[in-house]
Amino acid sequence: MARRYEEKSLYTKFCDYMERETRGVEIAVYAASGIFLAVACHRMRPITKFRRPSQIPAHFIRNKLKQYGAVSSVEPSQAGPVLRINHKPPINIFFGNKETLPVKIAGVSVNHNGLSWLQGVTVEHRVEFIPLFTNADTAECVVFVLPTEYDKQLKKNPRSLDVAEALLSLGFAQTTGIPTEVPVKDKKMRDYYKLLSYVEKKARKNREGVWSTKIPPPVWPLRFLQDSFDRLVISMLPQSRRLPQLVR
Repeated sequence: MARRYEEKSLYTKFCDYMERETRGVEIAVYAASGIFLAVACHRMRPITKFRRPSQIPAHFIRNKLKQYGAVSSVEPSQAGPVLRINHKPPINIFFGNKETLPVKIAGVSVNHNGLSWLQGVTVEHRVEFIPLFTNADTAECVVFVLPTEYDKQLKKNPRSLDVAEALLSLGFAQTTGIPTEVPVKDKKMRDYYKLLSYVEKKARKNREGVWSTKIPPPVWPLRFLQDSFDRLVISMLPQSRRLPQLVR
């Protein structure tokens, strides 16, 4: 009996020792998990609702992290139309907060027709926006209007509408060139600005929007041939690459 009691005592001591050691490991694991969670929350800002350009973290701009929201209104300003976007963070707990983020469309200078178009196409629509630069008054972003549920019913895979590209194609805006803030190594963004220049060049050639008064019309045979060629090209494009009827 004494030996058995001694064995139990040794076993009990061993269990107590392992429990103490395991508890220490658990505390270390929980502490490390808490640190990693805090770092992830700081980087991703899952509940932060952006209401001012200064609230957008520098690494969001550097990594071009996509953000989502809905356009509440479009306001005119001396620097061009400003989209008031109700930003929706990944975990949205600010249901009653109606403050909006002032956003300017990057890469373009929008005219009065473009302002009216923006008010008709973007207001009360869900958008995806990528912050590129910020200043005291606005955040300059690439903005996409997301497909509505109705669009998804009409088309299998409707694409988002690049607002800057659509404005340029309609002749409702002009490019501002590649900003000096864009690094030379940032090939993706430089290619995007080159795409905008190409779209503007095409709209200018077709005398769309503002270009209809700035460029004299071609002589009748050339205009007829050009219109016929444009219609042929549009008919050959897949449906996903055509501008929606609303924005043509």
